[in-house]
Amino acid sequence: MPAREGVLAFSRTDGLVCVVNLSPAPAALPPYERLLLSSGPLDPDGGLPTDTAAWLRT
Repeated sequence: MPAREGVLAFSRTDGLVCVVNLSPAPAALPPYERLLLSSGPLDPDGGLPTDTAAWLRT
């Protein structure tokens, strides 16, 4: 799964996506059906804050 520098993202064939933002700025999440778990709250605009991970169902 493509991601910008400082963001680790991978997906499985069953629709599970993990995104980890290690960059100094919030990162956009890919389109998703449901947020399953995150290590912290998302930004008000839905961005993934720095040093935060999110697991999504697409």
